[in-house]
Amino acid sequence: MKDLNYEKHHIIPLSRGGRKNLENTVEVLTKDHRLYHNLFGNKTPKEIIYFLVEDFWDYNWRYVRDSYSKYRKLQYDKS
Repeated sequence: MKDLNYEKHHIIPLSRGGRKNLENTVEVLTKDHRLYHNLFGNKTPKEIIYFLVEDFWDYNWRYVRDSYSKYRKLQYDKS
């Protein structure tokens, strides 16, 4: 099995005002990190959501609302 190489990914890119701290970084596989930047460039999470809604979902926010509702329900069920 190949060694798995990880890299730090900044959730808010440093070039976009992100900070060098634990809250703004995640460890991701190198191959996934490259794919992410190939798909989304240097966009912030908010810009990615808008990009998906506008370009893929024809301005239909239902997908975002439904996902958020499911997430909130899961959080409520845990407590």
